[in-house]
Amino acid sequence: LLTVVEGFSVQEAARILAVTITDIEDMLREAETNIANEVSTTVLIIEDESMISYQLSQIVKEAGHEVVGIATTQTEAVELAAEQTFGLILSDLRLADGSVGIDAVKEIFANMNSEVPVIYITAYPEMLLQGQDNEPSYLIPK
Repeated sequence: LLTVVEGFSVQEAARILAVTITDIEDMLREAETNIANEVSTTVLIIEDESMISYQLSQIVKEAGHEVVGIATTQTEAVELAAEQTFGLILSDLRLADGSVGIDAVKEIFANMNSEVPVIYITAYPEMLLQGQDNEPSYLIPK
């Protein structure tokens, strides 16, 4: 808090707390790690295009989160969801075997005690955005 909130330098914070500069640097690293761990989550990706799923997984990891698995079909997604714990789903709409991401998410939620946020990533946003109830909260067009 001394360095971030109050604006003291590392040297000044060390002097105030009567510790070494190395101790302050260690404390700052530990605090950063703790904060990152508190805001990170696990992510299930449902995407049939391998290049896009790879890019999504890289983005997720770079943001400090963990990918628990990548599914390409509704069946794979439901099976993977039953085996893993996750805090977010990134889902495409049209999947490899002709199944639909929305149906995969509905089936996953039917087997869960509580729902998690879902972000749909699709080249077909018009399939979701039709001015009706139950539209997704989060949508990213490809």
